[in-house]
Amino acid sequence: MDAFNKLTQFAETSGIRSTITYAKANPAMSHWVGASHFKVTLRRTEERVGSKHVRQLTVPFSQGGAHRTPPSVGMILNAVVNDVLAWGHDAEDFNEFCWNNNIVQCSGEALAAARKQYRLYRSLVQRAEVFFGPNLLGSMIEIMNDDEDTETWDAADAIAEAV
Repeated sequence: MDAFNKLTQFAETSGIRSTITYAKANPAMSHWVGASHFKVTLRRTEERVGSKHVRQLTVPFSQGGAHRTPPSVGMILNAVVNDVLAWGHDAEDFNEFCWNNNIVQCSGEALAAARKQYRLYRSLVQRAEVFFGPNLLGSMIEIMNDDEDTETWDAADAIAEAV
């Protein structure tokens, strides 16, 4: 079983539900022409002393135009976890973010695009860490690390394309 299917199964057993709707654009992928864009809402119920608390995380998701069906929850979880891994702890500030992603000597629109990308991903990482918590996030990272065929997303390449 590949990582996407394992992550889909993990979502089912962990009570993570998803709603996927088409979107006109993805603010983090505005440069991607011909892609299909989605708005994804993930929900899970967390037991607390004497009550239940519903957590929700809404994220944009894009995939190449060759895909004819919406993404699976496993594909979405894979992308979110990769974003957390790639962006979450790499950069303390914007300058370090630029250094880590080979963004040098940019100005004007390119600098504005890089700043927007930085803010979008920092926000996503913070919201994802709260939504999943350390236990679920750690379990998903373990699933992905156990699967050699997992597709990973190269953050530096995406930034280079955007600027």
